[in-house]
Amino acid sequence: MAFDKGIDFDSYTLKKGKQTLHFEWSNWFEWEIEGDDDVIQSLIVSFQLSEKTASKC
Repeated sequence: MAFDKGIDFDSYTLKKGKQTLHFEWSNWFEWEIEGDDDVIQSLIVSFQLSEKTASKC
């Protein structure tokens, strides 16, 4: 049933063309997003993330 999936750790990799984003969550380090700088900056603008939130990327 996977009702608790992702509580301790979860990871997703999204690909579109040559662009790749890797999302990872752990209960120790919270979340990280890795990918091309221009894609990350686009996410920051699109979702109006603050500098404090963006520094977690």
